[in-house]
Amino acid sequence: MAIGLEDAVYLWDAANESTKLLQDVEDSGPITCICWSSDCAVLAITLGNSDLSLIDPATEHIVDGMEDENQSPVSSLAWRSNSILTVGRFDGTVVDYDFKKDDMFICFYNEHRRGVCSLKWSELSGRYLASGGLDKLVHIWDACMPISCHHPRQRQWLHRINSHTSIVKAIDWCPTWSNLLASGGGRKDHCVKFWNTVNGASLNSIDVGSEVCALLWDKNKSELLTSHGSPNNQLTLWNYPSMMRVAELSGHSSRVLSLAGSPLEGVVASAVADETVRSVVGSITTGSFVVSKRQRILIQAYGFEIFKYERNCLRYKSDFCSLFVD
Repeated sequence: MAIGLEDAVYLWDAANESTKLLQDVEDSGPITCICWSSDCAVLAITLGNSDLSLIDPATEHIVDGMEDENQSPVSSLAWRSNSILTVGRFDGTVVDYDFKKDDMFICFYNEHRRGVCSLKWSELSGRYLASGGLDKLVHIWDACMPISCHHPRQRQWLHRINSHTSIVKAIDWCPTWSNLLASGGGRKDHCVKFWNTVNGASLNSIDVGSEVCALLWDKNKSELLTSHGSPNNQLTLWNYPSMMRVAELSGHSSRVLSLAGSPLEGVVASAVADETVRSVVGSITTGSFVVSKRQRILIQAYGFEIFKYERNCLRYKSDFCSLFVD
């Protein structure tokens, strides 16, 4: 798992519960996003000055990147393939870059009015991109749609969804149905919504009683995990499509801001505003990281996106292992 602090990125190995410093960016931070490539061979890291670096964790070397201080800082990342990276920015722009080409810029998606909170490519088709923003909008884009001859590098959205009443930072594609997208709204919304991305139709909307901070589909089952804020700050596992509660994990003292799934089946990491990052297997909490001081934390499990978490410095909460202490 990759862990981004304000000015450093660490790797944590779940097999032996060890950690190492991958990249120190003290002079050019803060880190705004991190994201593993599809094959987990490269980690993308973006900084507050809009610089983007691709790092090989095996060699700890920067293998590619770009610098552009005139661009708005990056707020979200998503890999379409092992070479094509989609970048969302705080000014609402979304851009595709192909790092195997001399001219890396492929196209842009320019319809969000404010910052882009989340980006997700459909893993089954690799064709559809979903974006959620601070403007309360969800856009669905089709990479195979013809591009206008008047704007040869600008893509037009396939569907614009404006039914959420708060920011949308929780989106995820169903891993078994290629045209099914789930989205979750923030503090003033409280809803998990499901969409048919072929025609843009709403399939269902469930009021879950609190903000939806993150959501994650199970890879093999028709189940969806959501994380929430006040009043219960819980993780809830739902059966789909019945949306019956399968399990509920409570005990957090603050809202659960982020979720990241591991390629190890059934293992999820959650970043929580009670200053912990917890590892959960099924319904059992197996360990947690204690977080101290105020600084940004980002976590990235292999192959899965994770959102931002405002805190600093991790320490493994057990009697036998310490990760690191600031």
